Amino acid sequence: MADKKSYSFMKDIKQAFSLDNAILKYMQNNTPYKALQDLASKVKGKKPKTTPRIVTSAIKASRQPGMLVDAGGFDRRKTARSNAMFKDLDMSKPAAVSKSYKIKSGDTLSAIAAKNGTTVAALKKLNNIKDVNKIRAGASLNMPKKVISSPTPRPKKPTPTSNTVTLKSGKQGTPAQRLRELDKEKAAQATMSAAKKALARKNKG
Repeated sequence: MADKKSYSFMKDIKQAFSLDNAILKYMQNNTPYKALQDLASKVKGKKPKTTPRIVTSAIKASRQPGMLVDAGGFDRRKTARSNAMFKDLDMSKPAAVSKSYKIKSGDTLSAIAAKNGTTVAALKKLNNIKDVNKIRAGASLNMPKKVISSPTPRPKKPTPTSNTVTLKSGKQGTPAQRLRELDKEKAAQATMSAAKKALARKNKG
């Protein structure tokens, strides 16, 4: 195996294909040194149009569930050996970005955050800003990816259960309430019928 310093060219591969540390680590442990060296010499300072098989294979393999990757992007099973080899690589980017914003004269970090749907704290961390009051017009700020949240489901209207019935008023009530309503209706009908009979007998007499 080649000595540790000889792997410094891995940063060229990292930049060329925008790879994270887990993929680099997998390539270093599973790809012949000469193949990596040749690849680095071909892509140094360039943006390749196609991605070679050794890179796509490493990307696929490094994303398998069995790969234990820590917060810094290293395979935990081999972190100790990899730390020294990758000491010159930029491993500190806090998050991927989807776009950038060019600072205009008069802009403030809070106004930029509000305009782009993010927070001052997120912009400060993503862009390594030490003083939020010192931003320069013309400079570019990386914007964090927007997270699209799923819509909050509307609460469902309670459906009548078997223990509720519709009352004469249209409202929901208990069966006992409905029975009382029916009794009142029958009593009213009986009273009306008796009044009609009495009126009929009076007219005959």
